Amino acid sequence: MLLPLQNALGPLGRRRVPFGGGGPFGGHATLGDVAVWWKMNEESGVRVDEVGSNDLIDNNTVGYAAGKIGNAASMVEARTEWLSRDAGVGEQVIDTSSGAWSFSGWAYCDTADYTHGRIALNCDNGADNLHALYFIWYKGPARLWLNLYDTTGASKQIRFAAADGVVDPGWNHFAFWVDGDGKLRGSCNNNTPLVSAALANPARAARRIGLAATVSGGLPVTIKWDLAGAWDRALIESERTDLFNSGDGLDY
Repeated sequence: MLLPLQNALGPLGRRRVPFGGGGPFGGHATLGDVAVWWKMNEESGVRVDEVGSNDLIDNNTVGYAAGKIGNAASMVEARTEWLSRDAGVGEQVIDTSSGAWSFSGWAYCDTADYTHGRIALNCDNGADNLHALYFIWYKGPARLWLNLYDTTGASKQIRFAAADGVVDPGWNHFAFWVDGDGKLRGSCNNNTPLVSAALANPARAARRIGLAATVSGGLPVTIKWDLAGAWDRALIESERTDLFNSGDGLDY
């Protein structure tokens, strides 16, 4: 089921951020072309996009908790809390039109078994509203699933377990990317990337994004999100390593 997403803050007006000495990401120059970056440091309300105009709207009073660096957004499923951004018709939160793009962030799931949190990148394909990608975090045992969808609604998936770097309890860094060949790639806590089978027509035009806590089996769930960002290209190995930063995280 699609998460309800609200329009926010007018049309997309992204700007590129130049890299300067000691600039973004502590001097990691190649990451300076980040398209969106959410520190999640706010205690309530809008979560600001540090590099453009894709601020995340607070739905039902998303709280905060200690994050990897500073605060993190903390969402309680029972109160239907989520953060969202709709760039508007004809605009995109993440430019996936070339078929190459990346997303990175941190997640911590505070809950009982068999629940999950989600990041939904929703497409605007004519009359359809398709998921470009779904991030699902399961517990019991802990595992991370990523689904990439095509324009027909078909999907391919990669699954991470403890052997692939997932930790529970604790913060997990995730990076996932598409490199123009229709395959989804992802790594958890900077471990060896997994690769999906290829989709013929991956869904594109990521107009909307939602970050939420959701639940299965009627159990309570709280999930924290921190230091989330996206690039209009595929991240390379050294950049993913920089973002993981030996488990300490890296802020803009």
